Amino acid sequence: MKLLTRVRECRPRKSTAADAMRRIRLEAIKGHRDLVRQGLVRWVFYSHECQQHHILIDSDSLEQADAALKGSPLFPFCTSECIPVVTSDAVVSEIRGALGMGSTALAENLVTPAREVDPAGIYWLVRKELPPMDPLSTDEDQNELLVRTVESKANLDPHVEFADLNAVGQMVGYLIGEGTRDQVHAYLRGCALFNDLRCSIDRLMTLDQAQAATEAVLIRGASPAPQWPCGTIVYSRL
Repeated sequence: MKLLTRVRECRPRKSTAADAMRRIRLEAIKGHRDLVRQGLVRWVFYSHECQQHHILIDSDSLEQADAALKGSPLFPFCTSECIPVVTSDAVVSEIRGALGMGSTALAENLVTPAREVDPAGIYWLVRKELPPMDPLSTDEDQNELLVRTVESKANLDPHVEFADLNAVGQMVGYLIGEGTRDQVHAYLRGCALFNDLRCSIDRLMTLDQAQAATEAVLIRGASPAPQWPCGTIVYSRL
């Protein structure tokens, strides 16, 4: 069972409370590393300003996932959103069944090869949303969209694609891209479904980067200048 969880920290107005929040975050980062080593968590990435993070839990039960999240020092000071997700191979198998092609054995090239996070790497979170179709669209139009979805999933570049997950019961996908913003954008534009999608891209930080940035603020007493383009970049067909 895979859960993609977004955790948002509270944002204290007083500087003393904000520093206390940062110290709690540093303790939480230690806990995140332990969960990754234990295999309960696949990866954790922080947002560029460090005040929220994304964590992929791979647990045997909801109880196990719940304990992992509530065991974090950050838990009492955050809000969380948990999204059940499946990988690309499951989506393609489902589509093949819908098209009457049969759900053949899952193809290895549809699964992003698992690898460890590069502590100094450059990562991006891409949220891909497929808007609802026109109710007047034909069966052929709908089937063509499904075919393009399969083609998009088959266009995997393991050098750019770190992870590709799909929200259960939603037409929403989450791509973790590795490389420069231009490399990730070019990868998206090469997707057969790109013109049908609404996409947003946000810079991520690894645990090491988030720890260093948080410690720098505590030491210097001021936010460090970002060393990369940050903020949300939106691409839309509308």
